[in-house]
Formats: sequence, structure tokens, C-alpha cells
Amino acid sequence: MSFFDPVAYWTVLASVIAAFWAVISLYRARIANAYQYNSNIVERLLDCERIIIDQPEIQQYLSRSAIQPPSYFRQPERLEEKEFYQAKAHAYAILNLFDEICTSSVEPKKHRTRFRKFLRLLHPHPILEINDWKNYMIEKSLHPLFQSILKEEAHIFGERICEVLNIKRRDDPPEDRPADPFVW
Repeated sequence: MSFFDPVAYWTVLASVIAAFWAVISLYRARIANAYQYNSNIVERLLDCERIIIDQPEIQQYLSRSAIQPPSYFRQPERLEEKEFYQAKAHAYAILNLFDEICTSSVEPKKHRTRFRKFLRLLHPHPILEINDWKNYMIEKSLHPLFQSILKEEAHIFGERICEVLNIKRRDDPPEDRPADPFVW
């Protein structure tokens, strides 16, 4: 009686090869999805930049106001400026895009473990070159308008973008507080 069964040997070998092929296929699909998702994010960012190209007064307002402190954007006089609303809408669009990037790609510090780091080898981030994106986000968020929004309204953004931009989130505003006209 032989312990070597050719049928079992070929069955096991075929199963191992199939499993290996499945892992490779999943990994390649994940990489392809990352490229597609990255492309979509870049396209959305370019759309935000096209708005500035099509409406240069937004860029002019942002350039003029870059030397102002963040509190400047909470003064009642700003509510009378059309450019303020356009620039603020642009800032929200950029911050929401950054929030999506961080939510889909940056793992919160409290969940980072050695096992999770190992799993990242099998499942790369959906955003490629995330460190470059982080640098870009930090650079863009240095504008005082962005700082004003992030300081006063950080509770509307996700934990991960606040972690990346080093923003301290506070709890949601109390319900008995009057509405902030700058949020709208």
C-alpha cells in the first residue's frame, strides 16, 4: 500500500495553484480599482480647479485674503461679499474632497496594529501616493479661510481628515446655540 495517491496529489496541487491565482487576481483587481478611484479623485480636483479658472474672482479673493487672520472670515462684513460665498463654496468643495480621500485611505491611529499593517500588504490603499496627497491637503489648508472653517466647523468633517490636518474636533454644537450665519 502506497501513501502516495496521484489523484489526491494533483487535486491538492491544482487547489493550491487555484488559491494562489485567486489571491493574485484579487490583488490585481484591487490595484486596478485604486488606479480608477485615484483617477476619479484627480478629475474631481481638476473640476475644482476649473471653477477657479472659469471664475478668476475666486482666486483673486483667496489671494487678497491670504494675509488675513482666520477670524477675518467670521466678521459680519464678510456676509455682504459675493466673493466670500464663492470662495467659501470652493473651500468646502476642496475640504469635502480631502475628507473623502482621508476617509477612504487613512487608517485612524487607534486602529493601527501590526496585523493591520500586514493586511495592508494584501489590500493597498484605494488612493495612490497618499503621502503626497497629505502634503497637498496640508498646504491647501494653510489658507486662513480653510483654517477658519476647520477651526469653527471641524465637527462636520471626519476624524481622519482632522487627524491628517492636526485639527482638534469638538463635539457637535449645542442645540440651544443660535445658528452661525457663516456656516450657511
